[in-house]
Amino acid sequence: MRRLYVEPFTTIPMETLESIAAARAAGRQIPILPPDAPLEHLPAVRLDAGSAQKLRLGQAVAAVGREYRGRVRLYGADGIFMGLGESDEYGSVRPKRLLAL
Repeated sequence: MRRLYVEPFTTIPMETLESIAAARAAGRQIPILPPDAPLEHLPAVRLDAGSAQKLRLGQAVAAVGREYRGRVRLYGADGIFMGLGESDEYGSVRPKRLLAL
């Protein structure tokens, strides 16, 4: 069995790790999607440097002006994707799954 696509990427060709390694060995680049590409349906929360650091330490932070509930994408002050968080209706965001930064 071979997977041909994964939602929501029905039109983007899939590559195996072997095909990526072979292309790299041949000096070719295969475009790789950014880690937040499949999460575009989630609201984005952009944090200042202090709040981003608190999240990295596992602490909840206030995301002013973001009063919704549920999963959110987290971005640091530099605009780099940090991972996933959980927001409550009061604007508090706590980390769920963060990338190693």
